[in-house]
Amino acid sequence: MGVKEAPAQRDDPCEGLGVAAEARLALPEEQEVEKLQLGGDVVGDHTVSRSIFKEFSTGYNFGEMVNSRMMVRDNQFVNPVYDAVDGGDMQASRLHVTHNDIELSGAYFGIWLLGLKGALVSQNRICGEGGVGIDLVSGSRYKILNNDLRDLTVPADSFAIVLGADTSDSLVVGADPASVLDLGMNNRVLPGRAH
Repeated sequence: MGVKEAPAQRDDPCEGLGVAAEARLALPEEQEVEKLQLGGDVVGDHTVSRSIFKEFSTGYNFGEMVNSRMMVRDNQFVNPVYDAVDGGDMQASRLHVTHNDIELSGAYFGIWLLGLKGALVSQNRICGEGGVGIDLVSGSRYKILNNDLRDLTVPADSFAIVLGADTSDSLVVGADPASVLDLGMNNRVLPGRAH
């Protein structure tokens, strides 16, 4: 299998983050990539921490994980096109999205999740202008705790946090109830802070 040579590393670690992050890897030729993408599930512990994601289409996207623990914490997401954190459909897995700083500039979502059970989204700061700060499309037992969305501006017909029609048994604490749209079943929205 042939590999493409990685370009030289840049002096500025923040310059062209999307290219620099991929450039450190020796990539298989295009035909081999297609074969790899048709493979099975990802299993194990995964942590994305202390990273800067600047002007990506989607800051960090994950999915198709089985029996895994995923941590997305202490990162900075700057001006994503679609969303900062995006993923779902993780079977028998846990997800924690905590202590991230997300700066939106017209993106659709800050955090967009679907089909998860028991995911924790806690103590993230989402600011700027976007469609929705935290959008939970489907899933159950989400814990959305103490996220700072005070400096987030959403369109008049939108909300800072949306619990979709296919969500259930989830808890939102620390958000202004007027900024939360709950379309699901058996979800609870509580003002104040979780301890």
